[in-house]
Amino acid sequence: MASSSVISEYNTANFPIMVCRHGNWNIWRNAKGSCAAIPSEAGERAGCKPSQFGDMAYVRQVLSQEMMAFEDEQAIAYALSLATAIPA
Repeated sequence: MASSSVISEYNTANFPIMVCRHGNWNIWRNAKGSCAAIPSEAGERAGCKPSQFGDMAYVRQVLSQEMMAFEDEQAIAYALSLATAIPA
């Protein structure tokens, strides 16, 4: 029986690319396209555990709106970082 002290294989070292946020979880993927649901800080406090979350095709199918929102958030952050890097 697994205990809570066992480190899950579903972690950001094994799934280093964040795809989107979904409720108490952040969805991450690896280079092969396999995905994992890894709890956010709030999710950890709520007792959520990391788990397998299919592949990118599944994520695109069920979380397309979340993926678009995260991509927009990343694009805005990148644009702001460029704007602050340009000297006045």
